[in-house]
Amino acid sequence: MTLSEAVQVLGADSMSHAKAGLLYREKREKLRLQMVPGMPVGMRQDAQAELAQLEAAWQVINAQPATPKKRRTPRNVPRRPAKVVPRSKPQTLGEAWGQVGSAVPFPEPVVVVVVILVALLILVALVTYL
Repeated sequence: MTLSEAVQVLGADSMSHAKAGLLYREKREKLRLQMVPGMPVGMRQDAQAELAQLEAAWQVINAQPATPKKRRTPRNVPRRPAKVVPRSKPQTLGEAWGQVGSAVPFPEPVVVVVVILVALLILVALVTYL
């Protein structure tokens, strides 16, 4: 089977590899629904023969190399370095708490509860081992 015959079996003029895969899966599913027990024997045999032809066409199309995706940036273009923002040292406890709150992806009340629980656990550990 040639590539053009395989494309005709799938039911399209020309297509990409991704579109061919989509058409293959759709046709395969329709044919498998015709092969369930309870369908007339002639219909099941026709579906089985068509499924074998579809599988052969898919093997031919799948053997073709896929087209490579285009790169967004050429290799010879130098990238700009990331802009580094210097962090200032917090002067007060409120500023330090604001930096901790902005670095943690949780709401501030959750952070407060976690900090209090950790402090309590440290106190309990110190009291029990001293």
